[in-house]
Amino acid sequence: MVRDLAQDVLRVLASVQSPMKATDLARAVGWWQGRDVGGVLRQLQSRGLVAYTAAVSGMGKALSQPGAWTATDLGRAAALDRPVDRPGGLAP
Repeated sequence: MVRDLAQDVLRVLASVQSPMKATDLARAVGWWQGRDVGGVLRQLQSRGLVAYTAAVSGMGKALSQPGAWTATDLGRAAALDRPVDRPGGLAP
C-alpha cells in the first residue's frame, strides 16, 4: 500500500481544533522532522487547502519560532472527500 503523505497531512490538520507546528504534524503522520513535510505543506498551501500563521509576539513582531498550520474550509472538505464548490475542483 502506498501512502499519500499530502492526504495524511490534510486529514490530521482537518481533525484537530488548533494549529499545528510542522514538527508535530510530521510526527503525527509518522515522520520525524518538520522539513519532512514542509514541501507537502507548501504544495497544499498553494492549492488553498492549508494556511500558515507566523508566530508573533504580543507586540505584533514576528518571532524566530516556527508558525503553525491549519486546514482551510476547502482543505477540511477535501480531507473528508466532500464535493467542493470551486472552479476546477481540487486538482492541481
